[in-house]
Amino acid sequence: MVPRHVIGDLERPAKSPSAPQFSIHQSAQSPISIVTRICCTTLCSSRSPSESKPVLVPPDRLKQRLLEPLIELVLVSQASLTPDWITAVVLLNQTPVEFNPMAPHIHQHQYHLAWDNSIAPVARIASGETVTFNCLDASNGQVTPETTAQDLLSFDMSRLDQVNGPIYIEGAAPGDVLEVLFEEISLACDWGWTGIIPDFGLLSDRFPQPHLKIWKLDRTSMTAKFNDHITLPLRPFCGEIGLARGIPGAFSTIPPYRTGGNLDTRYAVAGSRVYLPVECEGGLFSIGDGHAAQGDGEVCGTAIETSVDVRVRLTVRKSTSLTSATVHGPNMSTPPIPPTGDRGYHITLGIEPTLEAATRNATLAMIAYLGAGFGLSESEAYMLCSTAVELKVACCVDMPNYCVSAHLPLSIFSPAALEKAAALDHQ
Repeated sequence: MVPRHVIGDLERPAKSPSAPQFSIHQSAQSPISIVTRICCTTLCSSRSPSESKPVLVPPDRLKQRLLEPLIELVLVSQASLTPDWITAVVLLNQTPVEFNPMAPHIHQHQYHLAWDNSIAPVARIASGETVTFNCLDASNGQVTPETTAQDLLSFDMSRLDQVNGPIYIEGAAPGDVLEVLFEEISLACDWGWTGIIPDFGLLSDRFPQPHLKIWKLDRTSMTAKFNDHITLPLRPFCGEIGLARGIPGAFSTIPPYRTGGNLDTRYAVAGSRVYLPVECEGGLFSIGDGHAAQGDGEVCGTAIETSVDVRVRLTVRKSTSLTSATVHGPNMSTPPIPPTGDRGYHITLGIEPTLEAATRNATLAMIAYLGAGFGLSESEAYMLCSTAVELKVACCVDMPNYCVSAHLPLSIFSPAALEKAAALDHQ
């Protein structure tokens, strides 16, 4: 009998030198009523987003062509099978599902530091296939839990914002659009960082000194504490999502382009789709810059930077499709995203003749509010703005001035902190 370990409410055989077992567990229900739930552990590190970590594949995500014959065979024979690529626990009552354990896996070391269509692809796939990535944080390993703020002064900026790939997608040609479906994004470690790096960020002139916050990420509650009274929800996503440009040359990964790049858009969570115009043969897709959480604007230049495991499905939409006819730069569709402002917001406004100046003033006003109401230092408030505050263009037509609003979700504060701030307001 193989010893068993519990993963959630499922079981899998313990790791052994032999191939893992594909096994059936009967329930009291009729065999006609079949629930299929798959718990997949990929055997080779080249196939697994996190080498030793089991990958739990929810049944509603699986539409099975690959496992269907195996499931049927097990149900008929009641025997255990030993496929050499996953352990699957089949329970009762669900239709067949789909999971491709042979999808290419891209490791942390398979990265590049510029968008350049002359870089050889690390993998080739057909349109509609999946790829998994293990993406290191945007510091490219320069930040660890032991890093200090002073270490940021010796940062090698040329190593920042590496992207993993590129992936060549068969059939992708200039004029097409690549649909990137994020099937899964998970935190690959239990820590992250936010930094103020000299000469970088919206208010770099106001913050010339380095500051660093190391966060502990709770992967069970999917939250991270800023301090005892401030807790942020975690919704991991990748900041870098892009294709190689059609023109020759090496282009920095720091800015975004028509073909994607450093989009830093916090809505690219699991279940979302990103649409990118294709400018070169094969598309040459790459991804990176994992974030655990970010505010709209990422004003100090960093979010909660961390490593992530990602699974995407890459599908070519040909130039004759409606998608290709309407996508001329990065587009996105998202699943419903839980509101962060379920206790309301405190909003500051910046009103100036340029969007940059209005954005600066809205952010400076929020920093002042966080200091006066919640006792944060200016650097702490700046980092909290970068990870939690939502910047919006409130008005762009009433010239000569623009209005930018900064929205602080009050749900991140403890009741005691809110009560204290309210009491200060009435003094």
